[in-house]
Amino acid sequence: MSEETSEQARIIASLRELEAAPNYARWIVDSFGATITGRILEIGAGSGNVSVELAERGELTAIEPDDRLAMRLSERLPRCRVIRTTAEEYVGQAPPGSFDAIVLANVLEHMENDEAMLDSLRPLLGPEGTLAIWVPAFPLLMSRYDRRIGHVRRYR
Repeated sequence: MSEETSEQARIIASLRELEAAPNYARWIVDSFGATITGRILEIGAGSGNVSVELAERGELTAIEPDDRLAMRLSERLPRCRVIRTTAEEYVGQAPPGSFDAIVLANVLEHMENDEAMLDSLRPLLGPEGTLAIWVPAFPLLMSRYDRRIGHVRRYR
């Protein structure tokens, strides 16, 4: 098994375990408050643990580059628009002002150039749009586990 395939397998296994913890996803989405409604874009939706909660708040478009995860997401949420591509590719194609809310839950820490990604998302939001981000905290806690599942950093 190649290193990339091994990393993907660990991420998928971790997401499968989180499917058994729906209260965790609900807690994350509830922490964003009532502004996550309308046309919602979720970047890095995985197998849909957070997506399930977001879909109850509006019209969800989910970006997921991994075919297996995107397939699982489509099975879980057949009315959700699932796009199998990277965030970088999608952002370059989406019309400005397309969304009322953009959500990145446990995703930004995987991106090498996180600041550029955030800069590229702003034009996709409408005038009163909300960008909601959930990331692992405390750089001091960066561990072998973080690196094994593809984390580049933790945040303050």
